Amino acid sequence: MKESLLILALIFAQQTNATPGQSLESIKSAIVDYLSRQIPDKHVHKIIVAPLDPRLRLPKCTKPLKISVHRGRIKPGRNSIGVSCKGKQSWRIFHSASIKTFKDILVLKKSIRRGEIITPQHLTIEKKEISRLGGNFFTDPSEVINKQATKNLSSGRVISDKYLTEATLIKRGQKITIASRSPSFSIQMSGQAMKNGIKGQRIPVKNENSRRIIEATVIKPGLVSVDF
Repeated sequence: MKESLLILALIFAQQTNATPGQSLESIKSAIVDYLSRQIPDKHVHKIIVAPLDPRLRLPKCTKPLKISVHRGRIKPGRNSIGVSCKGKQSWRIFHSASIKTFKDILVLKKSIRRGEIITPQHLTIEKKEISRLGGNFFTDPSEVINKQATKNLSSGRVISDKYLTEATLIKRGQKITIASRSPSFSIQMSGQAMKNGIKGQRIPVKNENSRRIIEATVIKPGLVSVDF
């Protein structure tokens, strides 16, 4: 009796092992294909699928595998991926895949000191992996040129807005030119800044002729404007 049960168990195991299962490589390929189609072509990317457990045994799906992403949004870095089969023997698993996205971004070509103004000579463009930067980088030089560094930055550093501020174009006590404009005339007079100012900021200035203090808009270093 025991010999008969053993023979039946061996036959069942052989039949089970003979049944074709879903290959792990097919699951990995489905994940990579799906993510590749979702990432914009303009981005250079690398998809890394975590190794699947070699002990995983799943029935072979009779329909194309369905791939889904947690919250329906693909992001740089680690993503939770759902893989499901809607065939005769349905199943669903969750796995992870990391997306490394590379982009041309601005980095410092030369070191810069705190308070120094960024010029084109400070900048270069390099292809960097951006998943860990949290979007805190620049691609357009015009967004950082003439900004002021808030700390000492070494060459090779990715330029981030947390290291930049609007440059102080006018300093308190500085001798300045006050330009007054109207549709019918334009005049200039000497003055003194009563406060530091960045471009576009309104600051109090003293007219050296009348000694009056008026509000003026910072235009560029040494120049403010008053409209009548």
